Amino acid sequence: MRGVFWRVALATLFIVTLAQAQEDIVYVNVPTVNIRVNAGTQYAVHKVVQVGDPLKVLEKQDSWYKVELEDKSLGWVHKNTVTNDMPDVAKIAQLQLKLETQTDEFMQGKKQLQQYTDINSKLNKQVQEALLEVDRLNQQNKKLKNLEKVKSAGIIIVVLLIGWGLGFATGFFRRQAEDKRFIKMMVEADSLKKQ
Repeated sequence: MRGVFWRVALATLFIVTLAQAQEDIVYVNVPTVNIRVNAGTQYAVHKVVQVGDPLKVLEKQDSWYKVELEDKSLGWVHKNTVTNDMPDVAKIAQLQLKLETQTDEFMQGKKQLQQYTDINSKLNKQVQEALLEVDRLNQQNKKLKNLEKVKSAGIIIVVLLIGWGLGFATGFFRRQAEDKRFIKMMVEADSLKKQ
């Protein structure tokens, strides 16, 4: 029972603290407002803030709030110039800024996509050129292989012709020599007959 009590107490404290933290921020709800050095219009202007600027409330004194600005400087503002909710003008300005940022990001993404598309196109063109070159080299290689076959066949034919020519020449000269020897033998035989 005791544990439940403490849990409920801590949860309540958390909710109250969260609610106070949310109440501590107010927003300027007029086009511009003077932040004064003390509570009252008779005091000097410390800074000028714009509609939608958030201010952290540190202290309340009558109809004046002691506030901390975004730059951490301190000053006083009249409660009629601020609101707990962000003004619509500030919300619209935030949305416009967000839209501009997203538009810029979109345009940068579009530009990068175009660059990648261009690179892809160039790479595809290079691949096509490389494939054409490979095809040309394959065709040239086939021609060289065919030429090599023709050359080999030509060499074989030339060797055969040379062999045939040598054989023919050898046979011719052998027949010539045999014919000379035969004629010589005939001449000798004829001369023996005559003796």
